[in-house]
Amino acid sequence: MSLHGQALPEVAESDGHELLRFLAGSPHRTAVLERLARSPATPAETVTAVDCSRTSVHRHLTALTEHGWVEKANGRYRLTDTGTRVQRVLADCTTRLASLDRFGPLLRRLDGTAPPDAATLADATLTVADDEHPYAPVDRYVDRLTALADRAPTALKAVLVTRCSVLHRALEGVFDAGATVDLVVAEPVVDDALAARASETPALSLTTVPTRPDAALVVSDEWALLGAHDGQGRLVATADGEADRFVSWCHRQYQTLGRSADATGVTAAGDD
Repeated sequence: MSLHGQALPEVAESDGHELLRFLAGSPHRTAVLERLARSPATPAETVTAVDCSRTSVHRHLTALTEHGWVEKANGRYRLTDTGTRVQRVLADCTTRLASLDRFGPLLRRLDGTAPPDAATLADATLTVADDEHPYAPVDRYVDRLTALADRAPTALKAVLVTRCSVLHRALEGVFDAGATVDLVVAEPVVDDALAARASETPALSLTTVPTRPDAALVVSDEWALLGAHDGQGRLVATADGEADRFVSWCHRQYQTLGRSADATGVTAAGDD
């Protein structure tokens, strides 16, 4: 290719995998980028920040300079415009990966549900059952619903995956506080008491689905909870929060399940 009769230099296409391998080759390279993102620095200042030898820092600065991410000016190294963008992408990716790893106990049990992304989970609170606190997710579920009832919500939507009297009572506290409650419940989970309450209470709508949903959901206008169960139907992990993005995601999941329920011809009670 030429321009006005002059040959243009060929520009090699960047291989994203090669760049990832380059960055992963040493954690000190990413540490150097993080240090220079704060402000330009001398090699000595960079050594202190990244905790490696001066020789290694010089080697990393040289490599980053060759990539066009770092440049030297007035005795200090600084990020180029491209280097700044690379560092921001790297920081965002690191944060997202850490979030997905942290929420792993919840996400890996949502087999049939498209999981929320890392940004959606960013501000959510994770609660996981362990040997020392096997009922921690149940306690969190009940505590948050109790707090919600105290604020007198106007409406609540929930998906019940398992038969648990503690969770049922917590939900009852919400509609006893005056809220309209819409429940989607798997047929095997519905007990006589819940069905009777729905038939007697106009504010409680009960929709049954033939199969057990993959995720428990509780959604109000200001707060939402996503829960995962083990093979025995025990609540083993929850994420809850008030961030708009998380609440909106949970609301969409509830709507999706509702449309699926409508398509299967399920029955609803309490719709007087």
